[in-house]
Amino acid sequence: MERRVFPDASLNYWEDGVHVRRLIHLHFNLDFPLYPFCFEDVIRQKDNIWYDSPGASFLMIVALESGRSAYKIGGKQYTVVPGKVLLVPEFQPYYFSFSGEQHKYVLEVKGCHLSSILSSLRLNRAALYDVEDFSAFLSLLKAIGERVDTQDAKEFTIISGKCYELLMHLALQLNGKPAKATLLPRILEFLEQDFERKVSIGDLEDFTGISKMTLTRMVRKQTGMTPMQYRLSRKIERAIYYLQIPDISIKEIAYRLGFCNQFHFAKEFRRQMGRSPTEYRSFQQKLAEGGE
Repeated sequence: MERRVFPDASLNYWEDGVHVRRLIHLHFNLDFPLYPFCFEDVIRQKDNIWYDSPGASFLMIVALESGRSAYKIGGKQYTVVPGKVLLVPEFQPYYFSFSGEQHKYVLEVKGCHLSSILSSLRLNRAALYDVEDFSAFLSLLKAIGERVDTQDAKEFTIISGKCYELLMHLALQLNGKPAKATLLPRILEFLEQDFERKVSIGDLEDFTGISKMTLTRMVRKQTGMTPMQYRLSRKIERAIYYLQIPDISIKEIAYRLGFCNQFHFAKEFRRQMGRSPTEYRSFQQKLAEGGE
């Protein structure tokens, strides 16, 4: 099947630059543990001021082919240059700027078990890494990104596997020593599944044998949220995915995610996303069509 390319625009995203953004265009009635959903290929030729992001429900992998880009994350500054890779975990606010000419790639990764996978691989903190055989790493990153918008399910399966391979490459290189066993990945995985079922902090206490106070501290340290806030954020992320599938009604989405009715779901979605589910679905459709 011929692959179509949907570059979401822009010669004027910033002045004197090119910004090509490829978004996932295949959607399945399944929960994937991990998959690439967006790839950005950015060329800039002038300095810019600091740009800020409140953080999002995906992992960012940043690599440069040329130039340099500065990021501020959690009070620390990271300068990304060729040969180094920056990981920005989920829900992590950040600032970035660039100086002079640069060519940057950003791969954005989602998944219903992304947090638990990153925790297991010890890739759950913002960090700048020196990468052995950077050219091979960059080639793999680009090969994944350039096929994010594939229309072929088999090809999407392959690049999802390659995405995990990319993370494993970093984990094995950077964390060679065996990790100390921790319950955190199991806690996050528990919160990331069975959305149709009502889950309380008491259920999590029963599952782990850990007190509410300790559970809250562990999850907040990892995600910046309480356990129930984290579970809700995962529900909203799953809702965003379902809203891109036209055949699933908003009422059915609410049911699948354990909301008592679609009005409660719509209220919570608007509180989190600033738009109603219907408005967000319309926005996503326009974005997929290359609109503003």
